[in-house]
Amino acid sequence: MATWLAQPLLLFMLSLRSAENAVASTGMAEALANDVVKIGLAYLSSISVVVSAVTSTAAYRDLTTTSFAVEVLHWTQQSAQLGDVTYSTSIDCMLSEGVGAASVDQFLAVSLELPVYVLIVATLLIIVRACCRAVLSSGNVGLEEIRAEVLNKLFTCSLVAGNQFLPGVSSACMRAFPCFHIQNAVDQKGPIQFLCYDVGTECSDKGQYLKTCCPVLLLAFADGPAYWLTVVRGQPGAQQAGPMKFLTGSYRAGFRWWEAGRLSKSMIIASIVTASPTSYCPLQQLMLCLFVTVAFGFWHCFNTPYQHPWLNAAEAGSLLTLSGGMVLSGLLAGGGWTLTPSFASNIVIAIAGMLIFCSVGLAGLWAQFKFFWTEDSGEELLAEDS
Repeated sequence: MATWLAQPLLLFMLSLRSAENAVASTGMAEALANDVVKIGLAYLSSISVVVSAVTSTAAYRDLTTTSFAVEVLHWTQQSAQLGDVTYSTSIDCMLSEGVGAASVDQFLAVSLELPVYVLIVATLLIIVRACCRAVLSSGNVGLEEIRAEVLNKLFTCSLVAGNQFLPGVSSACMRAFPCFHIQNAVDQKGPIQFLCYDVGTECSDKGQYLKTCCPVLLLAFADGPAYWLTVVRGQPGAQQAGPMKFLTGSYRAGFRWWEAGRLSKSMIIASIVTASPTSYCPLQQLMLCLFVTVAFGFWHCFNTPYQHPWLNAAEAGSLLTLSGGMVLSGLLAGGGWTLTPSFASNIVIAIAGMLIFCSVGLAGLWAQFKFFWTEDSGEELLAEDS
């Protein structure tokens, strides 16, 4: 269990540290770096859609396992998984001991337990840090100040946890919906359909899962995007200071709510990935994810919600890269006489190259903001943008 918890806990602590730096800073550098982190995490999670679409095609399976294209794509997938806890299959392996898949209820329970365990660890660390600060201050820090600090940190934890774990919760809920049928299983009404994620259960009996998954799915959207919108609108004075700064500090006036839209996009894509398994309907998954990504990309380019053009360019570039990767994956899935092994190999290399190039670009932009950014640079960019 410790191994299963280590990756999301480490990712959460790094995201929380980035958010705390953005809140504590008096300038814009930390806020900008934190926004690049959020863009990067959303990008890494969506890479799984592109990679799974490529690996599900017949053209990819025809390539030799030792080909350069396969090795590059595999390396890209492994790198992306370091920042992705949404579509991991490790929970299945843990619960079923490597045999079969976890049941719908088991997977849902673990997807809810995971953020609880992470938040418990984070809460204990925050309390211990606050107590150490109070002791080392020799009485200069009062109880009310410590209490306010702990509450602000816990509020920040809830927002960071929502951004990281709610897509996984929505994905787990969607496991109760997709069904498949086989020709040999028929009754008087026609082919019998079975749940994709619980092959021993007929689709007509999935009501037992819907009773738990549907309320949890609605609660996830209420606790995520709806809650964020309520908090942003209810605390207008805290948008540029306090615990809300990391969430809204880099946005233009009128777009402080944008993070709720980005979270909704991540949750919708996570739901699509689960509801349209690549083993059964890969092209459907790809087209739906492409539609959501392109729609959000046009929405972003039309509004340009960030104050700084570099952040707008980073978001647009990541969405364009994902869209391009999905289009090329669709070309692989479509097949055709022109899709020779050599051509398919070049397409796979192009997809992997695009994904890696964008990842390196986001990492470089984060380093620029984190280590080399000056507030004078920010003022010049804002002046040019206005």
